[in-house]
Amino acid sequence: MPTKAALSGLSLAVLVAAGCGPREELATGQGQYHQTTTNAFTLNAFTLNAFTLNAFTLNAFTLNAFTLNGVDMSSVQKEGTLLTEVTLDRTRLVGKRAASYLSETDLSGVTMNVEVTNGQTTQLRIDAATWDSTIGIYKYTLSLATDQGWVSPCGTENGQPIPAIFLAGSWSMVTGAALSRQDKFTPACFGSALAKCVLWGYAPWAEVQECSDGKCVSQAVKDWHQACTRLVRADYCGDGVAHTRNGTPIDPWDNLGIQVRSPELWEVEADWGVDGAQCIRHTRWVSANNQVAGAETDLGYIQRVCPSRLAASNPAGCDPTTSNFLSSVGLHTPPHKRLLIRNSSPPPQ
Repeated sequence: MPTKAALSGLSLAVLVAAGCGPREELATGQGQYHQTTTNAFTLNAFTLNAFTLNAFTLNAFTLNAFTLNGVDMSSVQKEGTLLTEVTLDRTRLVGKRAASYLSETDLSGVTMNVEVTNGQTTQLRIDAATWDSTIGIYKYTLSLATDQGWVSPCGTENGQPIPAIFLAGSWSMVTGAALSRQDKFTPACFGSALAKCVLWGYAPWAEVQECSDGKCVSQAVKDWHQACTRLVRADYCGDGVAHTRNGTPIDPWDNLGIQVRSPELWEVEADWGVDGAQCIRHTRWVSANNQVAGAETDLGYIQRVCPSRLAASNPAGCDPTTSNFLSSVGLHTPPHKRLLIRNSSPPPQ
């Protein structure tokens, strides 16, 4: 069983310049990555690790196991020597010690000071950096300094630390919005929405051709990644409030060929953009979450906070044949103003 780390909400972000490199190619497309894990409590943030099989997926509650405030890059060091020229090459951390860049194996033992939410600081340490050729990313085993000693900030599974990946930029842990900070990178635990959406094929550094009627546009997948993080958490109103629960199955698909609709006969739940859901046909749950005192139903929340997002509020705009989700309609619409992913889910419970 995964273990629970004895430290509440971590604040973590690393100042770097985001870069690109030729080596990494993320495996994309339906069924190319399958993950089966168990539920975990990490740093008091409830996460559901998921499996992906032919686009049939389970959901995660947290955007990430970390909450982010910042890291003093002047503290990033290896064996007492400060690193310079720190960058992120897709998912690989690059840094220079003296006159030499660190190799992958040299990243083991790199530490950095991280700020926790109460204003105190502690250390995050890289224990291992491993290139995973199957899924085309670097995976990091991390340890966090606590009063109880070094612990895995992502939790453990079968006695082994759950790994993380590094993503350029940062996200608001309150609203779930991607922040325009190219001088930061974010460690994202496997099982969190940030990492899960990468593993589904929505690599935020990638570009994919979308075509319609012989015309093609190069699309930045980062917008689909952001929409995916909303979808995974059932963040209907785009305000950072998740409405999914343990074991809730969903089937997402897009028009980039990354995720393809499975032959399930479920009804469409909603269309998703970078700011949450639109054209919500049904919620995943009818009843209120009895594990949360005073909780209202998901539909009640939407009706109170963002009623215009319901399909019933906009029948013309939610016509599935004219939605800008379709390449034939939305190809030339800026992705941040467009519906990017559609999903179905079973009848609400």
